Amino acid sequence: MVSGGEDIVAKYLILRDQQKRLLLKPMPQTGSSFNLEIDDLEKQQEALAGSVEKIINQHIRETLEDQGIYQPWYKYIG
Repeated sequence: MVSGGEDIVAKYLILRDQQKRLLLKPMPQTGSSFNLEIDDLEKQQEALAGSVEKIINQHIRETLEDQGIYQPWYKYIG
């Protein structure tokens, strides 16, 4: 398994939840501070997105292997 991967995925999901909470407030704040906070959360998520995708793919691959499920193309994708 990918070492430390769970922490990265958890951080990504926490950032997404923080962004949702901000956007779902009854009357979202307007102005630069609100926009800066949303932009910052989006940038943090974007920075983690590639790693999160690799971690999830690795977990799926390992789970399939543990279950003895193999596909013919595995030998081509490493």
